[in-house]
Amino acid sequence: MAKATEFFAIAALGLLVATDSGCRYRSPEEKAIRAELRHLLQEQNYAKAEPLAQRLVQIAPRDDGSWDRLLQAYFGENDLVAVKRALASWRVAVDNPSSKVDEYAGELA
Repeated sequence: MAKATEFFAIAALGLLVATDSGCRYRSPEEKAIRAELRHLLQEQNYAKAEPLAQRLVQIAPRDDGSWDRLLQAYFGENDLVAVKRALASWRVAVDNPSSKVDEYAGELA
């Protein structure tokens, strides 16, 4: 009986780890957008990065990294109205957002 309980505990832990948001499937489209967006942000081409970042947030709204890239693009374009709106949306969309939300809010203040 103890082996069966141990087996189910290990199986449940495995299921929990496998369904963690860090393990989610990324489509080829999402991977391509992420790669292009990374390049545009490194090149500081914020005007072209902004629509890609918006698309990424549509694809992965619960992903901190998607929101982070969107905020980078908005700050790069100096679009402070969009920054405020995105910060509020980030806090709603992600259950436990990263500390970068507060860092960006501090930069905005």
